[in-house]
Amino acid sequence: MPKQTLSQMKYILICLGLIMTISSYSQSFCLPEISTCIITPEDRASFLVSHYWDLYPFNAEPLPEDTTEQAMVNYIDLFRFVSKEEAMQSLKSTMNKAANSEKDVFTFYNLFEKYLYDFDSPMKNEEMFIPVLEAFIDSKIISEDDKIRPAYLLEMAKKNRIGTIAANFGICMNNDEKSMLHNLPDKITIMYFYDPGCDECSLFTEKLRNNTTISRLQKENKLQILAVYTGNDKSLWNEYKMNIPEGWINCYDYNMDIENNALYDIKVFPTIYLLDKDKSIIQKETDLNSIIKFCLNYK
Repeated sequence: MPKQTLSQMKYILICLGLIMTISSYSQSFCLPEISTCIITPEDRASFLVSHYWDLYPFNAEPLPEDTTEQAMVNYIDLFRFVSKEEAMQSLKSTMNKAANSEKDVFTFYNLFEKYLYDFDSPMKNEEMFIPVLEAFIDSKIISEDDKIRPAYLLEMAKKNRIGTIAANFGICMNNDEKSMLHNLPDKITIMYFYDPGCDECSLFTEKLRNNTTISRLQKENKLQILAVYTGNDKSLWNEYKMNIPEGWINCYDYNMDIENNALYDIKVFPTIYLLDKDKSIIQKETDLNSIIKFCLNYK
C-alpha cells in the first residue's frame, strides 16, 4: 500500500471504528479483537480483512440473513483500505471457510454476486468477484449443474480485464470506411457500446458532448470517442447516426464479432470502457464521473 498521510490514517481509523461499532450491534455477529500490538491503520485494516470471518458460525446454525448481509457490506467496504492482492486472498479464504456447508457456500456466493457483480451495485468490482467464482467452481459439495452459470460468468469476467489489451474487432464508420479497433489513432479512447433505442445512451451522449474537460482533450487531439452499435440492423444504425455528435467515431461491428464471439460482456446499454493510447483497458464498465476524474488528471 502507498504511504498514507496523517489525515488519511485518521480517516482509516475512524472508518475501522465505525465498522466495528456497527458489527458490535449486529445480532450475534462478532469481529475478532485487534491486538494493541497492531498499531498502524494499514496493519489494523489488513488484520481485520484477513480475520473478518474468524468468529462467524460456519457449518452451524446460520445467523439471520440481514445480519450476515450487513456484515458482508462492511467487509467489502474494508477493501479500499488494503491492497488488491490482500482483498483477493481474503475472498478466496472466506469462500474456503464456507466450503464445508452447501448452505454457507450459497449464502456467501449469492451475497458476493449481489455486491461485487450486479451492475447496479455501488460496490461492483468484477475483478474481486473472480476468486469467489473460482472457489465456488472448485467446491466439492456443489453440483455440476449449479456450476454452469458461475463458470460462464468466470469466463466472461476474465475477458478484457483492466491492464490488458481490449479485444479487437472490425468497425464500419459513417463514410463506409472499414477499420479495426486496434488501428485507430493512438489516443485515449472512450469506447461505448450503445443501442439506438436506449434512453440512457442518449443521456450519456449529451453529458459527454457537453463536458468541457472531454471537449478540451478532443480539441487538443489527445482523446477520441468511439460509439459502437453491436446489433445487426444497419438501417436502424443509419437512421440513428445523426444523433451521434460530429467529431466522434460512430460505427457498427460489421462482422458481428462482438456478439457472435462474445468478445465483450455487454450487460446493459451503454457499456463504457476507457482505453489508453495502446488500447489497453484503463477502466472497464465504467461511468462518466470516473472517466472525467481520470481526464482531469491527464496531461
